[in-house]
Amino acid sequence: PYRPQVVVRPASAQQVAQVLRWASGQRVPVTPWGLGSSVTGAPLPLHGGISLDLSGMNRILALDETNLLVKVQAGKRGSELEQELNQHGCSTAAGYTLNHSPQSLDRSTVGGWVSTRATGQFSSRWGGIEELALALTVVLPGGEIVETVFAPRSAVGPDLCQVFIGAEGTLGEGVEGTLKIFPLHEQRIVQTRAVESVGEGPGGMGQRWQSGEGGDPGGVHWQDDAAD
Repeated sequence: PYRPQVVVRPASAQQVAQVLRWASGQRVPVTPWGLGSSVTGAPLPLHGGISLDLSGMNRILALDETNLLVKVQAGKRGSELEQELNQHGCSTAAGYTLNHSPQSLDRSTVGGWVSTRATGQFSSRWGGIEELALALTVVLPGGEIVETVFAPRSAVGPDLCQVFIGAEGTLGEGVEGTLKIFPLHEQRIVQTRAVESVGEGPGGMGQRWQSGEGGDPGGVHWQDDAAD
């Protein structure tokens, strides 16, 4: 029931700016579209207008192996980005990883993660996208292109990057993002431990972590017999 009058697939920030500038002048609603995997209906054009399909903006723009950063366009599919980073080995690392693994990794985009303040299965260890995204390029509704300042830390003024994260396109359309990456370990250890009850599980693991016995896991998944 919710269909746009037109679908526009830009290839650059400049083209996004042209679309938003025209749409603002004509008072035409614009709804961003990544891969459409939202379960809340966020990408649906409730008022028609333009569906801004960012799937054509899917390139890695820069890989900084010194500072462990990747700059990528907003339409990049998460699983493709992770695979390309995994395969980019060098003398000091077997490859790289985002350490960001939402359930929708293979059907969501970097822009979607930023717009919805996404988390993943490793977020308890590495943080959500608000901690992994360090800088953004955003096109404002009037067509102005702005880049948030990338710095390790600033004590002057608000962090504008955090203003746009989770805004779901209401303040502007994110078109590029600079994300943290991490060296890919040669091995990943997966362990299973049986406990007598669900209540015993969290308490036992908490004690193991506090004592140092449990190491520093990337995530813990609890499952009972009913989920088999």
